[in-house]
Amino acid sequence: MFKSLRLPSVSAPAAVAIAVASFLALFSVNTAPAAALEKTREAHAQVSQARVAVTKTGTFKGLSRHTTAGGITIVKTDAGNLAILENSFSLDGAPAPTLGFGKNGKFDPSTEFASLGQNTGAQVYVIPASIDPAQFDEFYVWCADFSVPLGVAALR
Repeated sequence: MFKSLRLPSVSAPAAVAIAVASFLALFSVNTAPAAALEKTREAHAQVSQARVAVTKTGTFKGLSRHTTAGGITIVKTDAGNLAILENSFSLDGAPAPTLGFGKNGKFDPSTEFASLGQNTGAQVYVIPASIDPAQFDEFYVWCADFSVPLGVAALR
């Protein structure tokens, strides 16, 4: 059975960072829940020392006759940028969905950086250092097979 982990009261950006660190720790451990809990505690200790900032947020809308919904948060940490698809994220399905950025209504293929791991739920992706999210005003779920947008979120 899982034990609950009591965390001190923290600011919103720190809470996002702790959630991200916990998520990554839980899904990077292929051992018993106790080991995952220990990894989460270690990640929390590291995150408590780190600077974290939510830099952009948005809400998806579907494109190309696809249904895409939910939120996206871009987080800047000491280690780099993360794209967090929120628990509300969903895509109705498509072949080869990928993630990337765009600007002024145009997807930038040079920013395509990850394949979508699953069609629903919370997910965390590391944005490569070669991509600066500050240079873009949109986040895309893109169909690599047909070169069409499946969904876009205007970033604020």
